[in-house]
Amino acid sequence: SIYQDLSPHVISSSMPAPANAAEALTVGAISWSRYTTGPIEEYSSRGPTNDGRRKPDLVAPDNVSTGVTPYYSPFQGTSAAAPHVAGVAALLLSQDPSLDLNSLRARLLSYCVSMGDPNTYGAGRLELRYAPSVPALVAEAGGPYSGTVGAPITFDGRGSTGDIVEYRWDFGDGATGSGAVVQHAYSAPGTYTVRLTVRDRYGHTDSDTTTATVQPAPTPQGRLTTDKSAYAPGETVRIAFANVGPVTITLPNTAPWTIRDAHGRIVYTPTAAMVLTPVAPGASKSWSWNQRDNSGNQVPPGTYTVELRTSDAGIFTASFTIRAPAKPDLVIESLSYQPPAPGIGDTITFYVKVRNVGGARAGRFYVRVRDGAGYQQASLSGLNPGQSYTVTLRLRLTRSPETFTAFVDYYDRVDELDETNNTESITVTAAVAPLDVEVSLDKAAYTVGEEVTIAVDLNRGAYVYLVELDPLGRAIMVFPNASHPSPTLSGGRSIVRAEASEPVGNESLYAFAADSAIPLFPTPTGPGFPVLSTAGSDFLARVRAWLRDNLPDASWDEDRVDFEVRGPVANERPVAHFTYTPTAPSEGD
Repeated sequence: SIYQDLSPHVISSSMPAPANAAEALTVGAISWSRYTTGPIEEYSSRGPTNDGRRKPDLVAPDNVSTGVTPYYSPFQGTSAAAPHVAGVAALLLSQDPSLDLNSLRARLLSYCVSMGDPNTYGAGRLELRYAPSVPALVAEAGGPYSGTVGAPITFDGRGSTGDIVEYRWDFGDGATGSGAVVQHAYSAPGTYTVRLTVRDRYGHTDSDTTTATVQPAPTPQGRLTTDKSAYAPGETVRIAFANVGPVTITLPNTAPWTIRDAHGRIVYTPTAAMVLTPVAPGASKSWSWNQRDNSGNQVPPGTYTVELRTSDAGIFTASFTIRAPAKPDLVIESLSYQPPAPGIGDTITFYVKVRNVGGARAGRFYVRVRDGAGYQQASLSGLNPGQSYTVTLRLRLTRSPETFTAFVDYYDRVDELDETNNTESITVTAAVAPLDVEVSLDKAAYTVGEEVTIAVDLNRGAYVYLVELDPLGRAIMVFPNASHPSPTLSGGRSIVRAEASEPVGNESLYAFAADSAIPLFPTPTGPGFPVLSTAGSDFLARVRAWLRDNLPDASWDEDRVDFEVRGPVANERPVAHFTYTPTAPSEGD
């Protein structure tokens, strides 16, 4: 061997090229005189190859004669052993010409008798007269197997039998592997068919199938809690995170939590070591917070949330409240009055129900009710937490509508939890009487050209229209007019003046009053009194129909007054009349 002749002297892994090639059938040498016992010739190279493969493949005899007489020198070395193997190969091919390279190799190796170390003797010495005994080859894939997505499953084929030199796995998802024991992780759930194929040193193969059932990866489950739902100012808040699921949850550091206020702003972040912190199933981690913000100040009362972030299970939150110190809190629970429909000038009784919704007793305080004209108030000596009391106060209704406002703790004597909830208002509207109009004249008869004085009496303000029905049956608008173009009149008596005009005869004056304008009447545009209709009675009927269809009965009224218009008196010759006193004068008087 070249390797053995070099210094330093190397025995193992001394196989040179091309003998170390995987496709080469490598032959070692044993002297023919010691062929059944060995040892191997010193110059015969040893395995394994530098990449770990077993070599040589088998051994054959050397030190044989190349002639038929003993006078020829013996032929030494693997150069003598190899031709013996080639001769056997030729015999086997002549017996079965269909053998391919792998089958021929397997057939040669099947005639070997084991001699020991495979890296010295390979499969053993070649003896063609030996009847081969090939162990039965049976693949055993094991299983069935089960696992979860992403987790390696171990496949074991060591139950296979035979002189196996190769294990090949097909995992059913497009991936393959080799070896008696292998691991493989699946990326999707399902049931996969797994095939194991084994090959022995003689080139024989066998296969077996099994199944691998893959379940979805379990979901991490955690729970974040605080030891209480509400705390007094300065009280320690204890925080705990528990892993209640089947898989480990990883925290990105030793304290991956923050405190947020009710507006979502971070008020505190703890100092933490940047070390991945696993929380095993059933385990928990705990921390505490002293209610100080990042500047070291006590946070104000309110609602807060602890937020914990994990590396593989998302974000967890838990909310709690920091209570304000116990204080009273006075509110007006209800505000009502009697009578329900007062009139202007009536006295209204107000009932103010006050309650202390805080956590401490309220001392003496005042309750006041006021309107735009004045107020009344009363005092209470105190009110315990949760207690209520109804205060009765009285004020007159001077206008309608009027807003009355009730105040509790009017003088701010009580230090309350909330100082902005101490008032309540209510609007009172006086009862509305049905509209009533009356029209009257200063005389029953007028001469043409004489002034007519018309009095309109209303129980409250309204829209008023005066219509004259003259002797010709015409409807003439008397009011509103150019002197007073607005139809609105205030409650009480209003005076309208006109002049009596022809035609002469009996006439009627109609007054219509309503809570809204009557669209059948025009807006005055000039002097005089316009004729509304030559069919006056029909016009008046249309006015009444509109009022009935558009207004409640209490929102309109009608009145009428009759009078006469006479012609002017004809001129006559003047007659003088005189008297004297004394009636019996004396001479000289």
